[in-house]
Amino acid sequence: MLLGTHDLLIVNPAGTNGCAPVSLAFQDLKMLACVYLTGGIGTHYRIDAAPYLAPTNWTTVTNLTVTTQPFIYVDYTSGTNRMQFYRAVPQ
Repeated sequence: MLLGTHDLLIVNPAGTNGCAPVSLAFQDLKMLACVYLTGGIGTHYRIDAAPYLAPTNWTTVTNLTVTTQPFIYVDYTSGTNRMQFYRAVPQ
């Protein structure tokens, strides 16, 4: 796909129709990490994250209480991480 301005021609059984030139661009979609918890309602967890699985470099991301089943925590800051591991620690 080429970025820039392009002519658009729509063709279907009803006929052919053109329009003013359109601009095409790519949207930078960030993929977000999620932690899927199935602990009991009211259970408290600490969510930790680390760029590697070494046991000493975990950082607390948040503390939460399970309010629904399943409970899905979305890390909205994860879109800029190249790689991230998560763990849920019962509190």
